[in-house]
Amino acid sequence: MPEIASAPSTPAAQAAAARLAAMRPPAAPGGHAGDAGAPGAATTKSATAPPEADKAKRKISKKAILIALVVLAAGYVAKTKLLKTHYAAGQKVPLGAIVPLGTITTNLSDGHLAQVSLSLQLTAPASTKLVAGDQDMLTATAVSDLGAQTYNGLILPAGRAALRAQLLAGFRADLGTADGAPQVAAVYVTQFILQ
Repeated sequence: MPEIASAPSTPAAQAAAARLAAMRPPAAPGGHAGDAGAPGAATTKSATAPPEADKAKRKISKKAILIALVVLAAGYVAKTKLLKTHYAAGQKVPLGAIVPLGTITTNLSDGHLAQVSLSLQLTAPASTKLVAGDQDMLTATAVSDLGAQTYNGLILPAGRAALRAQLLAGFRADLGTADGAPQVAAVYVTQFILQ
């Protein structure tokens, strides 16, 4: 801004000159008040910024960070829910954990005794917490299926294979599916005693 060469003559002009002088930055050593771009002039603006402006900038930046975090969290939830793998019928499902069901001792339908230890091969999308919570129901299914068998039927390997297939179907019916895949992939008989 150019410097005013002469003193204003009217009172309105004098008031305007006073307001203009009040808005100018203080003069730096070796320069005039209006020499903002002159060498040696002070160019720091933030040193005289009011504290209210700093607080407003901080509030805005905190809000922007909070909004960004909420958007990122919502995007992650949407990704996990919408882009989750869903298995079609007949599609190969990766195997998960093996969960021991324990040892079951029961009478067969013909009066003989059977003691069987079972483990379940779960699929990857299966919930081990659900299996642990439904262990009583799974044991009841195993006792029911095993109790309907006979000694002569289970003494042959084909009879034991048929029992495993029947147990697998029962356990799949009990636990249902996860992500379109059955939760149980196989039934392992780790101990088998007939008496």
